[in-house]
Amino acid sequence: MSSIRPDHVLVHADVADKFLSLCKEKLVEMFGTDIQKSPDFGRIINPAAWERLHNIIQMSSHHIYVGGKSDKHDKYIEPTILDYGTDTEAFDRCAAMQDEIFGPIVSIEATHREERCSN
Repeated sequence: MSSIRPDHVLVHADVADKFLSLCKEKLVEMFGTDIQKSPDFGRIINPAAWERLHNIIQMSSHHIYVGGKSDKHDKYIEPTILDYGTDTEAFDRCAAMQDEIFGPIVSIEATHREERCSN
């Protein structure tokens, strides 16, 4: 088994809104409107990992574009997209950017600066 998923995405600001909208549409297309009930969506490996991910979402709650729900008993973390817009400083400082995630959380920054994407 392999698991490959980005922890963050830098997207050109001119298409960021469309990108976010398409991400949200694809989540519904893949897992339905109640992802927790989807037989195709897995759970977090253990309570400690769930707690770490839950805390990341809580610390970034004002940037949630979609998702953010969790259920400790079920070890469920809803796929969560954190939208930092063009706020580079907030994006760089956010808890989700400080370590590997190993969970269904992705941070997105919109940028006009090409060099930002290549560094």
